[in-house]
Amino acid sequence: MNRLIKFRVFIPPLHGTRGRFEYAKDISLYNPEDLQQYVGLLDINGKEIFEGDILTGVVSDLSWGFTKITGRIEYNPIRTSYDIVFGSGRIYLWKMKKEIEIIGNIYENPELLKNYE
Repeated sequence: MNRLIKFRVFIPPLHGTRGRFEYAKDISLYNPEDLQQYVGLLDINGKEIFEGDILTGVVSDLSWGFTKITGRIEYNPIRTSYDIVFGSGRIYLWKMKKEIEIIGNIYENPELLKNYE
């Protein structure tokens, strides 16, 4: 198995500049809470999905059937998996179908979650 492990970190805006993401080459230089790991998946537009991204897509679940949700990606250390956190719930990322689309991230677009939290 050959899994690509990448991290990114959000650099907040300084002196009127826009904030930006950069890939963390040496993760020891950053606060672990600021690092976002690549989850190993791409969205429908070919963009890499990281922790903290805000996604929309269709979930397949026995209790819900097929349901469209919007939420943020978060690592769940108890289940050792990535979850989509939305409203009052969370669901495994792998339950999302291929129509996953990144619509923003928690740093630059927190307003996208207001209707879903």
